[in-house]
Amino acid sequence: MFTQLFCGIVFLYLDKNTTLLFCYPYISCVFSDNLKLFGDDSERTCFLAYGLRVVRLFYCKGETIMSKGLTGYPSIDKPWLKYYSKEDLSRSIPQDNMFELIWKSNRDYLSNNAIDFFNKHITYKTMFEEIERLSNSFWACGVRKGDIVTIIAITTPEILYAIYALNRIGAVCSCLYPNMSDDIIKSKVQITNSKYIIVLDLFADKANVFKNDKSISVYLFSFSRSMSTMGKLAFSLKKMPKVETTVISYNQLLSLGEKTQPEYT
Repeated sequence: MFTQLFCGIVFLYLDKNTTLLFCYPYISCVFSDNLKLFGDDSERTCFLAYGLRVVRLFYCKGETIMSKGLTGYPSIDKPWLKYYSKEDLSRSIPQDNMFELIWKSNRDYLSNNAIDFFNKHITYKTMFEEIERLSNSFWACGVRKGDIVTIIAITTPEILYAIYALNRIGAVCSCLYPNMSDDIIKSKVQITNSKYIIVLDLFADKANVFKNDKSISVYLFSFSRSMSTMGKLAFSLKKMPKVETTVISYNQLLSLGEKTQPEYT
């Protein structure tokens, strides 16, 4: 314990221009067993935090960030702003969503490459067309502004289309790492109350997590759909996980929105 206390004092001596906010939890653990009279753990932590702050102010004779009008909390002080000019800081924040921003930035460059996927070049024109079709399809499936759509995948062109399409509607994407356990995935979906799940066929077994939940719609996206012919041929040799529940394929999803007139436009 004395070794840890000595390290805390060394911090005080060597670092006179910063606060010890990052040291409070550490040092409070050192003292916690000897401060039973100050209440529970949270109360003891608060006591030590404020105590160390007082010592800090006296020791440094006011030469702390407090004397500079700072709080020590990055979320409040925003120290990164010093790297921007006044002109940059005075600019208005765009009110467009992600889709609108990428559309306005690239609508005059539709023939340019937007995505390169396994040597397959995809233009902005193709990308925007796919986003349009997916937006209509998700709307036809009942996805609305504020809905949470869970995505269990890695990045492919179709996943990017889906993210922008959902953003265009106003839905929110909850992206989960495919290697998460089934229990964690189920928990995340329950917490967000997500009723729409997008799963990449590489991780098709994750769709089976929802096989007993009829209130959830599962969409199975193909990893190889945007590959070249040779790429698709090579990928077809890979053994895919078995799907044991009802899913809607990417092409089936697109067909659902062919006659849809969405109200978000």
